[in-house]
Amino acid sequence: MTRTLAALLMLVAAPALTARAYTLDARTVLRRAGEHHRAESSASASFDGRIRYAADGKELALTLDFPAPGQCRLATGGPEASEVTFSAGKVTEEGPRQSALAALASLACPLWLTRTQGGPNLDAALTKVATQNAVDLGTISLSRQGRRPVFVLGARPREFHKAQLRVDKERYRPVGLAAKVGGEVWDVRILDGAGPTQPRASRSVELWRIENRQPVKVLALQLVSKQATGVIDSTEALELDDESD
Repeated sequence: MTRTLAALLMLVAAPALTARAYTLDARTVLRRAGEHHRAESSASASFDGRIRYAADGKELALTLDFPAPGQCRLATGGPEASEVTFSAGKVTEEGPRQSALAALASLACPLWLTRTQGGPNLDAALTKVATQNAVDLGTISLSRQGRRPVFVLGARPREFHKAQLRVDKERYRPVGLAAKVGGEVWDVRILDGAGPTQPRASRSVELWRIENRQPVKVLALQLVSKQATGVIDSTEALELDDESD
């Protein structure tokens, strides 16, 4: 009886022990992110894009640029043209307020701007992003974003309502950030793990809003580099599926 009980306890504990041994701590993940990447310059980078809203399919033209070091600017065209600039952890807006655009700038811009950092600087930049967005670096888990495995810093799998920073498990690139913006929890997902300084790999970005602890897709964004004609096929359809993890 004692042997049987011990064997059952080992079977129950084995998955937890394996998962714990397999998952790195957050500081190690951030350090490895710095070790894996060199600094990339976003100076003079400029991108055209289009936003498609999930609720009604409405599309807006958008431009993305980096007017100065540490700055990231998103601007939409059309009758309700709006401009949002991210700098020093804050967002300023011009034109009609668009809460989704402000959330996109608040969460995507920090991830893109960290791509200008390399080595220990990237480690420090990602740590700062996590701290500014109330990500608990004492919690880490493994999950998936799209088809890729990711480290989730700050939450456990499917805890969508918690602030979290996601790092690609194989490429060690920051690929997602969820945090409160304007009193609501928003979640930005860079589906392939790169920033706009690598336009081939940054064509698809999604913004989700967390409602009743579940993610609801708000918009999808596709970027096309103005400096590299043909790098991205601008006619490629945006995926607006219901995938939530």
